[in-house]
Amino acid sequence: MFKNLLSKFFRKESNEAATKVEEEIEEATIVESHTSQDCEMDKEELVDKLIELYRQNDKLAGQSRVIAKEKLQKIPLNILKNRYDAELKRYIRLNLRKRVEQKSQNKSSTPAQKKSYIANIKKGKAYEKQIGDYFEKQGYIVKYNGIEKGKKDDSIDLIAIKKDEILFVQCKNWKENSKYKVTQQMVKAFIGDTYKFIEENPVYKNYTIKRLFVISNKILTKSAYAFIKNNPQLIDFQIIKESEK
Repeated sequence: MFKNLLSKFFRKESNEAATKVEEEIEEATIVESHTSQDCEMDKEELVDKLIELYRQNDKLAGQSRVIAKEKLQKIPLNILKNRYDAELKRYIRLNLRKRVEQKSQNKSSTPAQKKSYIANIKKGKAYEKQIGDYFEKQGYIVKYNGIEKGKKDDSIDLIAIKKDEILFVQCKNWKENSKYKVTQQMVKAFIGDTYKFIEENPVYKNYTIKRLFVISNKILTKSAYAFIKNNPQLIDFQIIKESEK
């Protein structure tokens, strides 16, 4: 039932229809999530799935998945199942709401707005290439993760390696007076994504890990700036102006 509703949601052309199906999905999610209380899922599997939901819902807050796993394994199974149900509902609702909003924006966009969107994408990729060149000149071997993987880059635009050091970089080329800002939540999500990368690529576990937010202007919110300054062992930021061509 749930998969059928998801398929139905993505086939809808109007925002109203998508919203109606979203409500159906929410109801189905609530019903199906309760079945997790009776499902044959051992504690190890449940903990792993819950940690992934925490990561998707930006709740790890820079905490290592290993540490989170150790804490969750101490919690009774019935409480873990309740938490899993709650996080699953939250994940579905948040992501479907984003898709509904995106569908609405796409349909109301004028040709000029679409052209501007494409131009901004190209501008962002050009900035990533500029920053990659910057680190290559410093002796790093740079993988252009954002350019190669697009939206599947897990917030990591560049992966730069030099000797026993691995540097994760996220780039933001936004104007200082723009409505877009780098928030504390974005910074924490970036840190969480780098932990996931290391766990999925254990060959880098013994490397010295560094994280850097590279921005073209002063676009950090006050809370993001404070978080970075208070956690220098986790992350830093650097302002590099966009090259003029």
